[in-house]
Amino acid sequence: MFSLDAGNTWTRFQSMPGWTGGGFGPAVAVSADGRFIATGDEKGISVLNVSLGSWVRDSNTYGANWESIACSADGRIMVAAAELDVAYISTSWGTNWLRLGFMPLRTWVSIACSADGTKVALAGFNAPTYISTNSAATWYPANAATNCWLVNMSADGSKVTASGPNTNAFFTSTDYGVTWTTNYMLQPTVHLISSSPDGTALAGTDSTNLWRSTDSGATWTNFGPVAKYRGCTLSADGNVLAGQRNDTNIWIARYTPMPRLAIAPRNTNVQLSWTVPSAPFVLQGNTDITTTNWVTLTNLPSLNLSNLHNQVSLPQIGNQGFYRLRTP
Repeated sequence: MFSLDAGNTWTRFQSMPGWTGGGFGPAVAVSADGRFIATGDEKGISVLNVSLGSWVRDSNTYGANWESIACSADGRIMVAAAELDVAYISTSWGTNWLRLGFMPLRTWVSIACSADGTKVALAGFNAPTYISTNSAATWYPANAATNCWLVNMSADGSKVTASGPNTNAFFTSTDYGVTWTTNYMLQPTVHLISSSPDGTALAGTDSTNLWRSTDSGATWTNFGPVAKYRGCTLSADGNVLAGQRNDTNIWIARYTPMPRLAIAPRNTNVQLSWTVPSAPFVLQGNTDITTTNWVTLTNLPSLNLSNLHNQVSLPQIGNQGFYRLRTP
């Protein structure tokens, strides 16, 4: 099933090509704009174009037991990891796939990529985490992060987190996986960590709880009902978190988003940018901050796929201008 409104309502997947009625595999990826959804099972990888309502299944990936799929922000580049196999990559929205035969055979359980799809991280059982910075052409092992079950990557690919059970720690890198820091958590049972695109917001699971951190894992607070969870994820701004329980229920927590508005000069204009929020906001401007004369701007923001930021370029308003984001 998939949701287009932050989990308020859900739509059941329509039958895929070759689907025989069994369950979908654990491997699912969604593009940043929600237009493409990829899922894998023992029959292959299928990609749904939401706007067209049609599935594309690739026959070159039959026979693999898919554990994880990730995709670039626009969905064009997809990478997939399989059990007792290698990694695969597609640069055609999942239409065709290339098997990366030079990778060692392992039980690969997690794969992640940057927003542009050029940086990739791969993790598996009894293996180091592997990193690629050239669209999966070559890889190098990150020996500090070994036997991890979940790997995440920031939008630009510079920040990588890797985690696994029974380690009492998770591993972080801020230089594309070249060097790593071991982070021993105050809540030692947290594992299977997901991160926001900038790496500051984290969500994690343990045997009975869901956990949230807003300071890159320095401190944690638990949320959600007590239960056994299979995994978790969170929105780009880190304020919507979802956890999947073993009983197939999905629990969603929503926190009040407070997006930070960044302002930078751009020739004779000013460029405003902010992380894609999990709730609607409007951009307003004012020439005198001491007044209440805020005007809602009609300029539509564009999505920067490299960092998942909304951005607007505006002419300077008078000698001074002030801007804010406000809920409608």
